[in-house]
Amino acid sequence: MEQENRCGNKAVKGFAIFSPFSRMVGPSISILTSLQRAYPQFNCTSVLACERLRPLHTKALLYTFTAPAAFSLFFSLVRWLDRTPLAFPVSRSESC
Repeated sequence: MEQENRCGNKAVKGFAIFSPFSRMVGPSISILTSLQRAYPQFNCTSVLACERLRPLHTKALLYTFTAPAAFSLFFSLVRWLDRTPLAFPVSRSESC
């Protein structure tokens, strides 16, 4: 039973660790976009143009921050409320 709980914690910790990391990526894209709007010399290539970075910034903050945080919260609450381990906590190739 203890082995299964550790594996479930591994999945929850993975989502919880990724969420703040992605929280740093979104504002950095926002700062770059703001600098490009204020100072046009920051528009170095067409790939990093402000028109392309704005949707990326929105999606990065929306999906890469909120989804892992919600999954982490959901997985930990389900395990805590049901007092059961996760059904498929990690891939079969990994050991806990």
